[in-house]
Amino acid sequence: MLPQDVSPKVAPGPPTTAPRSDILWLEPYPDALLPAVPGPEQVARLREGIRLAFVRLVQVLPPRQRAALILHDVLDWSVSEVASIIETSEAAINSALQRARAAIARPHAGTLELTPRHAEVVNRFVHAWESGDFDDFVNLLATDAVMNMPPWEYWLDGKEAVMATMQSPGTWDGEPRPGRYRIVPAPMNGEPGGLAYVRGPDGRYHAVCLTVLSLDAAGQVVELTTFVLPELFLAWGFPAVLEE
Repeated sequence: MLPQDVSPKVAPGPPTTAPRSDILWLEPYPDALLPAVPGPEQVARLREGIRLAFVRLVQVLPPRQRAALILHDVLDWSVSEVASIIETSEAAINSALQRARAAIARPHAGTLELTPRHAEVVNRFVHAWESGDFDDFVNLLATDAVMNMPPWEYWLDGKEAVMATMQSPGTWDGEPRPGRYRIVPAPMNGEPGGLAYVRGPDGRYHAVCLTVLSLDAAGQVVELTTFVLPELFLAWGFPAVLEE
């Protein structure tokens, strides 16, 4: 789950409540660790299948529909193979797939077409956080953009709330300024993302969080999901600390 699924929106600024460890939060997966696939069509299908938005919607499906959709549409197993695994008929699987697709209104795969836009979005996101100047990044945000931050019951509704939080002195531990953060581009779940490191008293940059940026068909950022999971940086193949 994401905070948007379990709690009302909050006012701009850093979280003011304790994180929740009793909720099964959605977590990201780095593109660098995805399995190799033979061609661009399969790459597009794989990326579409692991997008955060898709994964989030899949969570609300009944178990049989969810299993059928992942096995058939994401992993590309045949209907007969899925039926054998789930121990049901092919007709039942076809019916489950039809209902699941209708429930989530699954878009056509087209992630590869946005790859150049992904790079542009990440570059502007990196510049904003490393310079403290968010004016350019503001233009990338959709008016109705939302921002989630598990494991807190914390989500922001709308472009103005997102930007107010990003530019808040409370977020930066002081005024936004160059040298406070370093951002390492890291695609996650088939979408652009960045790992954030904050400068500590020792002058080095320590892992703090990562943000996945979800784009619409026009290339605008419609959702930012910030995961405070510094303990996973090493498992994903990234350093826990960056030198100055």
